[in-house]
Amino acid sequence: MPRHSLYPAFVKIRYTSNGHPHDQVLPVSATPAAAGASFTIPNRGGSPVDWATAVDAYVVVMKAIFAAESSIDFAELFELEATTAPPSFLASHPIGVAGTHGAAPVPFAQVVVPFKGLGGGGMRPYYLETPYPNEIRESYPSGDTALDALIAWVLGANDVFCTRGGGFPAASLGFVTKINDELRKRYFNP
Repeated sequence: MPRHSLYPAFVKIRYTSNGHPHDQVLPVSATPAAAGASFTIPNRGGSPVDWATAVDAYVVVMKAIFAAESSIDFAELFELEATTAPPSFLASHPIGVAGTHGAAPVPFAQVVVPFKGLGGGGMRPYYLETPYPNEIRESYPSGDTALDALIAWVLGANDVFCTRGGGFPAASLGFVTKINDELRKRYFNP
């Protein structure tokens, strides 16, 4: 039995928004395979894809929901054993891409984009301190070009990230925005 829902591997993407560093952790469906100096992970169709190339493709849609002063900095690939051992670092990939959204970031806000997966499980990527105002609840398609493109990529053939149940995302539940109380307490601490 795997020790937790990120088994067998995950990608951690570091980004900076509103002057604060944040990490996004996304599971992948299979143990990365060594390919020369890099690693491959399977996409939705089962084809092996260089992990850094896959992350770069995701960043193309991800950057559109971040303000221009934000940056997507780097990604790291980790592997997990089905035991209590800590994750094993496999590789790092520099990104250094700025956001492209025209508005300013909303301090302490988060956009949550939930998905339901094939065979159960869910995926809930969080995007912290983006330019989206609080208390929005939208279904997909929402009419927001940037978020709809991100959702379409995750549901498309090139997606490499899976749900915490191990299957690929099958349906979008839209998106929700709200204040992240942990961020507010960490950086504002009223």
